[in-house]
Amino acid sequence: MWPPVRRTVRSINWRASNARWDVPKTSAARAGAIRLLLLFVAGISLSGCGKKPPEPTPVVEIRRNSPDDDPPPPPSKPVISEPEPEPPKRGPVWPEILGPSEGQLPAPRGGLVWLNSLKDALELARVEKRPVLVVARCPESKQFTEIDAFLQHPDSEGELLLRQFITVRLTNAWDFDNRVLRSEALQDGDCSFWAWMLTETGGALATFGGRDHEGEHTRISVAGFQAAARRVLGYSFDPRRPDWQIDPKPPDLSGPPLSLREALPVGYQMWKDDFRKGLKDVACLRCHQAQEIALEHFSTLAGLKAMLLWPYPENIGLKLDRDDGLLVTAVDPSSVAAKAGIEAGDSLGSANDRRLFSQSDFRSVLQDLPYVGGTLRLRWMHGDELREGTLVLSDRWREMAPEVLSWRPSLVFGPLGLVPGFFPKGLNDGQRKRFRIPLNTMAVQPQMNADSPAASAGLHPSDVIIAVNGHNPNYDEHTFIIWFRRNAIPNQLNPLDVISSRNGQRRKQMITPIPYRPTE
Repeated sequence: MWPPVRRTVRSINWRASNARWDVPKTSAARAGAIRLLLLFVAGISLSGCGKKPPEPTPVVEIRRNSPDDDPPPPPSKPVISEPEPEPPKRGPVWPEILGPSEGQLPAPRGGLVWLNSLKDALELARVEKRPVLVVARCPESKQFTEIDAFLQHPDSEGELLLRQFITVRLTNAWDFDNRVLRSEALQDGDCSFWAWMLTETGGALATFGGRDHEGEHTRISVAGFQAAARRVLGYSFDPRRPDWQIDPKPPDLSGPPLSLREALPVGYQMWKDDFRKGLKDVACLRCHQAQEIALEHFSTLAGLKAMLLWPYPENIGLKLDRDDGLLVTAVDPSSVAAKAGIEAGDSLGSANDRRLFSQSDFRSVLQDLPYVGGTLRLRWMHGDELREGTLVLSDRWREMAPEVLSWRPSLVFGPLGLVPGFFPKGLNDGQRKRFRIPLNTMAVQPQMNADSPAASAGLHPSDVIIAVNGHNPNYDEHTFIIWFRRNAIPNQLNPLDVISSRNGQRRKQMITPIPYRPTE
C-alpha cells in the first residue's frame, strides 16, 4: 500500500475512534454507517493513488458453432517435395580401384560378331551396358598374325571373353572416328594391329598393341591381350565404379564422324600437298600413313623431337612382363624409377591418375608427356601394399638410339627431317676386310638412281661411305637413315668421307640433304 493511503487509513481510524459516541445504537443504523464509512475510505484511497478504477472485464459468451456455421478453410497450397540430395561421391579410392574387382560379369552375348561400324557398336553398348572392343588391322600386313588369328578364331575360353564386349573390326584408317579413337594420341600408327577398349559411352578406357626393333612378339601376346581384357571387364562391371569418378570423359558424338582430315587439318594438308605432292589420293589409308599425318601436324610444334614418339617403359628404367603387361620384371638401378622405390615384382596401377590396363596404356601416358623434362606420378602395388611416387624426368628422357626406332615406317619413309638421296647398303665382313674398315664403324654403299642429287654431286654406287659430317657410327640401311635425319645439317653441303672401290683412294664428297618423297 502506498504511503498516502496508509496515512489516510490511520486518520480515518482515529476519527472513528473519537466519534464512536456519535454512531447510532441500532444494528441496522450501525451497518449503514459502516457502509458509508467504507465507501468514504475507498474514495479517498483511490484519489490518493491518482488512478482510475479498473474497468470491468467484459464477459464473452462462447458458443460452439455447428459444422455448417464454420467458414470454409483457405485453399491448401500444393506440397512440393524436395528431392533428397545425393550423397557426396567419394572420388578415387585407389586401394579399391587397384584391388580385386567386386563386379559380376553378365552372361556373354549370344555369339561373336565383328561389326564394321563404330557408330552401331556404341549404340548397342549403350543398350546392353557393355564395353566396346575395337580392333584395327591392316589386311595387307604380314605382322601380328598370331594375335589376329586368336581374335578371328578364338578357343572356347577366348570366345567367352570376347563375347563380353561389343566387337568392331576396322581395316581402313579413314574409318577411324577420331572423336572416339583419337588415333594421334592413343594409337602407335607404325603398328599394323591396334586395339581400343571403350566404355559404353565411348570413352577410351584402354589400348592394346605395340612392338619394338626386336620384333612383333616382344611387346604383346595373346596372354597379354587376355590379361588387359580381364582387367577392363573387372573394372567395367564393378558396382563401385560410379563413385570412383575416373572414367574417361565421354566424347561428344553429335554430328558426323571426325576423320584425320578434320582432326589434324594442318598435318593432313602438309602431308597431302607437300609430302605426297603429285600423287593420287589414298583410298585405303594405312596406319603408318596416319602416323605420317600426325608427324606432319606435331612437327610444327616439336620439330625433329617429334621423331622420339611412343617411349618405352625402359625410357624411365622399367622392364615390364609381356604376358602380364604391368608386372615389373627389372628396374635400372640408376633410373628415376629406382629412385621412386619401384622394385621388380611390383605391378603398375596408374600413371598421372589414369588407371592402367596394359603396357600400351602406360606408353600412351609417356607419349603425352613433354618432349623435354616433365613429371610422372605413378601408383603401383607392392604385394598388397599401395605405393606411389612422382618421377622427375630429365631433359633427355625420351632419347632412343636410332636402332630402337629403325623399324618405324613413318620415320624411315616419312616426312620428318632430310635424307641423303641414296639407300645405304651395309658391307659384309669380307668387304670390310678388303677396304680395311673396322667392324664397329660405318661402312655403307649408296644405292641410288642415276638422276638422284647425290649421283649428280659425284657420288658413285661403288663408293664406300665411312663417315658423315665427321661421325662414323656403325649404322646402315634404316638405322642409318634415321640417324642421318636427326644429324644432317639442313640447307648446306654435308661432307661424306668416301673410299673409292675403283682405286681405293679416300676423298671428301659433298652432298646436299633432300626431303624424302614417296612414289606410288
